[in-house]
Amino acid sequence: MRRKKILIALSSFLAVLLLFALLAPTLLSGYARDVVEREIGARVNGSVALKGIHLAWFSPQRVEGLAVDGGAGVGKVDVSLEVAQGLLALASGSDVTLKIGGSAETAFDAEGRIGLAQLAKPAEGSGTSSTDKPATAASSASDSSSASPLGTRKLRVELADIDFTATGPDGAVYALNDIGGEITLAGSVATIA
Repeated sequence: MRRKKILIALSSFLAVLLLFALLAPTLLSGYARDVVEREIGARVNGSVALKGIHLAWFSPQRVEGLAVDGGAGVGKVDVSLEVAQGLLALASGSDVTLKIGGSAETAFDAEGRIGLAQLAKPAEGSGTSSTDKPATAASSASDSSSASPLGTRKLRVELADIDFTATGPDGAVYALNDIGGEITLAGSVATIA
């Protein structure tokens, strides 16, 4: 009889453990939403709102309604992201496909400075903002000696139905609608289509 009770208790414990493991992505989605919102908020000059994050073992990971608003003169960005692979595939080292869609609105001044450039806070210790000095090919090129955070995986970024609107100092509005394309990164090689 005692052996039967131990077997029932062990089976119950394993069943609860399995259930928790299966539901972990769903249970962690709310926590992940708060973490992402807080981390992005610490890196931008503006407010951040996030409708939701959906994590799953076997289906795509989604970030829905990520909105960053820098206020008047700076602009706002509203995007949704989807990683096509499930958490299990990502953990096992499969290639990554990221789909990005959304919109960006900004203003630019008479000298051609784009307001959205003021949205990102300067990196700690840099003492300069992204608008203080122009980017050069040398400063944006990656160091070939540093390892990619993706390792040997290939990253494919799909841009889908992105709208960009800019308002000039004279009030004229310029828009690019339904921007799409694909960028593939494999090691240090990038392909744009």
